[in-house]
Amino acid sequence: MRVFYALAGLLTLLVHAPLHAADAELVSGLADQRELAVTIYNDSLALVKDARRVKLERGTNRLAWRDVSARIRPETALLRNTGHPEGFFLIEQNFDFDLLTPQKLLDKYVGQDVRVIKTNPASGAETVETAKVLAVNNKDEAVTITVREPVPGDWEILDENQPHQKEAANAVAWKVNVPANGKATLTYRVKVRY
Repeated sequence: MRVFYALAGLLTLLVHAPLHAADAELVSGLADQRELAVTIYNDSLALVKDARRVKLERGTNRLAWRDVSARIRPETALLRNTGHPEGFFLIEQNFDFDLLTPQKLLDKYVGQDVRVIKTNPASGAETVETAKVLAVNNKDEAVTITVREPVPGDWEILDENQPHQKEAANAVAWKVNVPANGKATLTYRVKVRY
């Protein structure tokens, strides 16, 4: 294995070190970063030197350089081995990016708990709540999701905008239809006796 430090940032590189070929993509992220230097110029321009320690297999390697700015100018990126410059050469480099949008962020966290931070515009006070992302329908077709809620004690649904199903003594579920490219709201009121 060869060890190298790389300067500048780019997302996908194809590098070659003599002998054996590695087919899997090797991902380099912030954990590999050993040094970062930024020089700021006029007109929103900066030079970023991002030194990372990455172990390459012998032969051709696919290296994905992650955690770089989406505004990087890929034609200015430079990859080099500072300890053994003749040890490899760059065959190809590509810049692939996927900008973060609220929709993509929601899609990533479906089924997981997220923290929602709300700021009161008048006072500046923040409140933090935990919520579970149940569904996001960004499709061109309707979908049906199941919402399950634990309910303690002896309970009774007083009103609801969707019909429920009692799944267990302490659990209730609703099947909610979400229209294409749309959203749906489930509201219910439950009476619990302990």
